[in-house]
Amino acid sequence: MSLQRSPKGISDEDKRILRLFKIIMSEGHHALLLVYEWGYLKKHSGTSLIEHLKDKGMSKQCMKKYFDTTMRETMSEDPSGETYDVSLLFACIMYGCEGLASSGSPDWRGDRDDKLEGLCTYVKNFRNSLTHGKSIKDEKALKEQSLVLTSKLESLILLAASDTYYNQSQEEVDKKIAEMKTNIDKIMDAPLGYTETIDFMEAIKKLKEEQKKIVTEMGNTFLPEHYKALSRVDPASFITGKDRLEVKQIFTRLEVIHEKKAAPHKEEEEIDYRDLLTIKSDEKEDREPTIVVVEGDAGAGKTTLSKLVLNDWADFKTSETKEPVQFHSLDTYELVLFAEGRNKFISNFASLLKFLMPHAEGKLDDNGLVKAVLGMKTLLILDGLDELNAESESLITEILGTHVPASENRLHLLITTRPHMVDELPLIGIHSHPMVHLRLKGISPDKWEEFVEKVHITMIENGLSKQNTKHLVEYVRRSRGQMGEHYRLPLNLTLLTYLWAADPSRVNSVTTVTELYKALLKLIILRLVERLKKQSNLHKSYKSKTELKQLCKQFLQTLCKACLQTLQLGYVQLSNDSVDELRNRCEDLNLKFEEMTGPFLNVEKEWTAYGYTFELFVPHKSIMEFYAARSFLYPLKTSFHDEPDKEVIIRNLVQQLLKKDPENDDLSPFENVFIHLGGLLAHKKDPTILEKCAKELIYIFEKIKMLESKWLEFITECKCNSFIAELVAQDKIHKLRVRDGHTLAALALLPHLLPQTPVEIILETEVQYVPMLEELHEEVAKRPCNLEVLLKHQWKNPACGVSDQHLTPVLNKAAKCQLLRVTGYLEEVINLPDTVRKLRLSFIDDAHANKLIEQIKNHDMILEYLGIHVMEEVCGDIPEPLPMISSLWISRNNSEDLDRVVKVVKSLCPPENDNIPSTIILYIITCHEPQTLSHPIAAPQLPSPALFASTTLFTFHPPPTTTRFS
Repeated sequence: MSLQRSPKGISDEDKRILRLFKIIMSEGHHALLLVYEWGYLKKHSGTSLIEHLKDKGMSKQCMKKYFDTTMRETMSEDPSGETYDVSLLFACIMYGCEGLASSGSPDWRGDRDDKLEGLCTYVKNFRNSLTHGKSIKDEKALKEQSLVLTSKLESLILLAASDTYYNQSQEEVDKKIAEMKTNIDKIMDAPLGYTETIDFMEAIKKLKEEQKKIVTEMGNTFLPEHYKALSRVDPASFITGKDRLEVKQIFTRLEVIHEKKAAPHKEEEEIDYRDLLTIKSDEKEDREPTIVVVEGDAGAGKTTLSKLVLNDWADFKTSETKEPVQFHSLDTYELVLFAEGRNKFISNFASLLKFLMPHAEGKLDDNGLVKAVLGMKTLLILDGLDELNAESESLITEILGTHVPASENRLHLLITTRPHMVDELPLIGIHSHPMVHLRLKGISPDKWEEFVEKVHITMIENGLSKQNTKHLVEYVRRSRGQMGEHYRLPLNLTLLTYLWAADPSRVNSVTTVTELYKALLKLIILRLVERLKKQSNLHKSYKSKTELKQLCKQFLQTLCKACLQTLQLGYVQLSNDSVDELRNRCEDLNLKFEEMTGPFLNVEKEWTAYGYTFELFVPHKSIMEFYAARSFLYPLKTSFHDEPDKEVIIRNLVQQLLKKDPENDDLSPFENVFIHLGGLLAHKKDPTILEKCAKELIYIFEKIKMLESKWLEFITECKCNSFIAELVAQDKIHKLRVRDGHTLAALALLPHLLPQTPVEIILETEVQYVPMLEELHEEVAKRPCNLEVLLKHQWKNPACGVSDQHLTPVLNKAAKCQLLRVTGYLEEVINLPDTVRKLRLSFIDDAHANKLIEQIKNHDMILEYLGIHVMEEVCGDIPEPLPMISSLWISRNNSEDLDRVVKVVKSLCPPENDNIPSTIILYIITCHEPQTLSHPIAAPQLPSPALFASTTLFTFHPPPTTTRFS
């Protein structure tokens, strides 16, 4: 309808639009009905489309996705299609008629006059456009538009009847086209009376109301249900063949770091993961950021976090009581959209919306659908920016360049990516919008037991394990000190739990991530061989397990090669060529394709008129990188056999397998592949193989400028090989940072480092379980280097023992090292050298606090920083305050004794005009739901209101939630 007012109420332009509306609702409808009759009804007469789709295997979820309740009722009542409106006919054609492209294909674009799909879309879009103020200024414009529409409908009928599609007789086609043209002429010439005009206007009004409602209804019903099904995570489901686990059942707090890139240097702060949608890029900002980028290594929990947000929003939308969301401000979003960087079929925003909300596609044209969404407060989650392909890059570029500005701050983005993609963010336009950069560190070591316990209990409930959960938790607690940083990743902890569930004895020898993946691969092959053996006996082919294992290994070689090729293309899904290679390999080995791919690969399916089409992909990029590393083993073995003295082997294989020049091409996307390769070579019986490849691997790592922290990971994966350590020590390590699981690698490195190389030891696990820690301290004590020791677990949990005994070697007066920073639970401060500049201590009770305060005052240390963790038993009976304090943490079992908290703060803080803490943190230790503080600690309750004007008080509850008081 025209958007202009008319003195007559109904203008001449309104009447012109009504004629076009009548043409499309009668002749456009009839043309689509012909397509449906020829493409479906003639071949399946007597069977409703719903029953046909069910028989072909369409799931209930897909049925609901493509056909809403009203559509399904209409289809059941009238299998003929005669009473279907344009929207329903279009959906029936798209999902029911054979010979047409899948729904995401470019063939369905409305400008594709050479495709039946495109012409059907044109008809649907033309009908929808009439409700958006389409302008038909005069009779000439009406005549031109009717001719174009007539031509399109004629082309549609001719193309549908052609040999390319449904092969109808020319006589019947000519008759149908003649009838259509005659009816269009009648519509154009017929007088429009008042009654007919009102009827048409009511029909358009009804359609317009349906268009307004459809996106809102999708946001309130279908999308939440869809996301609940989608929000199931379990990277090991490919091993079990069972359903995945609900994300909220197994979720454990992830560590999130906010990176503030403010001058003069980059600052970091740990934040509550539930604040990720509300954290400000600038403290002066009074609004939420437009874009939140969450960076994390493979397996750090990026997809888990994305799916938790989806699940949280879905729970809120479907809850009758509208319970509070976990993620702050998530309930303010009317719509949440989800896209994956690896998707190869969605290249623009309209296609994404039609994929997520197929009901809306029938009621709205592309522009109308996009406009409707941009009018709502919407959060778009893009998972895996690092997995972009040409199509998904086009999608994100369009969204950032066009739709974010057009939304007037209603469209927000939550983007996850691997670290290597962060530097490329400006290239796709992200930095032109208000942005927050967060880094996901995974699960902190003190939460590992909680995570594996949740996963294992859920596995038991789903019939996936019969093992003892307590034994698993105890194993993880004992092993934390040697498990390393890679077990921060939920992926690896989950896989470890599955390995334990299958056979706890398989876990005992696993310390590195390569060993973990190797153990899982052995388990997969063992189970596969057992299954193949049963089938072999059933079909009386009687192959031995040895023969079957050999066949599996041959298939695995082809799979690993396919993974390397897929990584090279930048995809996660296997290419058609790679899938064909796997099929051919199975045929050559006389093995069933589905039987062989099932244990190694996951399947994504998409519905077409022929049934589901399938995309194969490796369950996780980290596992794909491990398989890709294995693809080097067989050619390496051949090279060593043929040319044992040749020095350049790895680089030749890089050129041969990756088609890359190791001298000039960027190999950073393959960093983890080469780390795994080192780990695989370290497990070969002949240790010289690793040593022959070591220089080349290190050369590649140098070319890609591998981070210092990764060097220790590489040494660890190589079983702390001394030859590798010696090569790495040559100008690669400028400061030795030793974290959990890297103490053995550090001991291997130290003899080869310059004596003055600074050392920083950061341990977040129980110190008693850290292997060779005393030996490490003894070695460092012999070196004239700067030393920092952070025993974080003991500082947070003094009940785990004092730190003094673990520091004995470096506190010895004969020690050559300069101890600059200490974190821990110390019984005595008097023994610390006067070189200490930064100190973080725990006070366990008033007597302990008084003793350490006195020792600090009488010590010759010149402290630049002093942080204190005050435990429950500290009551505030402390006559002398601290000489200075930078930060204060106060642990309490509940939030009821705030008066005592205030007393503790007053007793510890120094006198007026001296240094006071810029941050006070009150940590409420409780197993209950988060509590609201009965009264805030306001400035008047503190020693001097003026002094504390800039002090911030944080209150934490596990799961943590942060409240600010000024």
